[in-house]
Amino acid sequence: MVEISENLLEEVMKRLELIEATLSLRRRVRQQNHNKRAKRADGLQWNAKLNPERVQAIRAMLALGFSQHKLARDFQVSRAAIQAIAEKKTWKHVTTLVADKNGNERVA
Repeated sequence: MVEISENLLEEVMKRLELIEATLSLRRRVRQQNHNKRAKRADGLQWNAKLNPERVQAIRAMLALGFSQHKLARDFQVSRAAIQAIAEKKTWKHVTTLVADKNGNERVA
């Protein structure tokens, strides 16, 4: 049988306690980060810059000829986000009615 010195055993126990404390801290941080990403009752992220109303406004302004660059700056999102909205790659479930020059409404 292998004999382990008392000092070595104490060192191993200290390291195990440190590892357990580190893992516990990681779990708490991970849970806090998950809670930050939790969605609101309306399904949006708490820190979302856009909501369905703002997306409708973006689509209406695009239909009126506003540039994607200007809208991105005004709504404080990337131009790629505006482009994805325009191409309906994101926010597909949000529809927007816009009127053309003749007064006819269409879905944008």
